[in-house]
Amino acid sequence: MKDPNAPHSLPSEIASRLDDVRQRDLKIRWLNGLVRGLALAFAIMTTAMLIDLLVGWLSPGARWMMTLGSLAAAVSGFALWLVVPLLRRPSTIDIAQSIDEKNPHLEERWSTVAELSNNQDPSAIRGSEAMIDAVKEEAQKLNSHINAAKIIPDAPVRLATKWLAGIAAVLLAFLAWDYPQAKVLLTRFWLPSSDASLTQIDVLTSAQKVPLQESLSLEAQITGRIHEEATFVTLREPSGEETIHLMEIKESEEAN
Repeated sequence: MKDPNAPHSLPSEIASRLDDVRQRDLKIRWLNGLVRGLALAFAIMTTAMLIDLLVGWLSPGARWMMTLGSLAAAVSGFALWLVVPLLRRPSTIDIAQSIDEKNPHLEERWSTVAELSNNQDPSAIRGSEAMIDAVKEEAQKLNSHINAAKIIPDAPVRLATKWLAGIAAVLLAFLAWDYPQAKVLLTRFWLPSSDASLTQIDVLTSAQKVPLQESLSLEAQITGRIHEEATFVTLREPSGEETIHLMEIKESEEAN
C-alpha cells in the first residue's frame, strides 16, 4: 500500500524531458565558457604581442611578466566562464521553473510536479492526492510541447562565437601582414627567455685574414625593426679586450 506521506516520484516522461533540458543547459554552458575563454585568450595574446611590438621588451624578465600575466588572465577567464558555471548545476526544480517560464500555458504544472517530488511534508499539508495526480497527468499530456532548444537557446554561444571569429580575424590579419615579425613576437610571447629579436643582423663580410694594424670594413644587413638611432657593435680582441664602434647605417637599394 502506498504511503500517503511519501514524496511523489516524477513520472518517467517528465523526468526524461527534464533530463534533456538539463543536458542541453550543460552543453550550452560548456560551449559558451569554452568559446568565450578562447576569445579572451586570443585577445590577450594579440594585445601582448602588439605591446611588445610597440615597446620592444629588451629584458626577458619584462617579457616573462607579460606572458605570465596574460596566461593568468586567460586562466581566470576560463574559470569564470567555464568552471564556475559548470559547478553551479541547476536543480530539478530550477529546470522545471525554466520550462514553466518559457511555456506560460503550462500554468506552472511542471514546477509543481518537481516540487512535489522533493516535498517531505505530510499529505495533510501537501494537499489532496487526487488533485496532485490530476496535476501530474495534465503535465504529462503537455510533455510533447516541451522543446529543449527553446528552453535553453544557443544565443550566448553564437554571440561568443562572433567575438572569437572577430579576434581570430585580427590575429590572422596581423600574421599575414608581416609573418616574419609576427613569428618573432609569437616566439617572444611563448618563450620569453629566448633570444628572438625583432631586429636581425646578418654579417655580409666573409671571414678573412687581415694584417695587424690594417683596417677592415665590416658590412652587415639589418632586417626587421630598423632603429633610426646610432647602432654600436662590440668587437672582442684576441686578448679579451672589447672595443665599441659606431656603425653607419645605409639604406639598401632594395628598400627604395
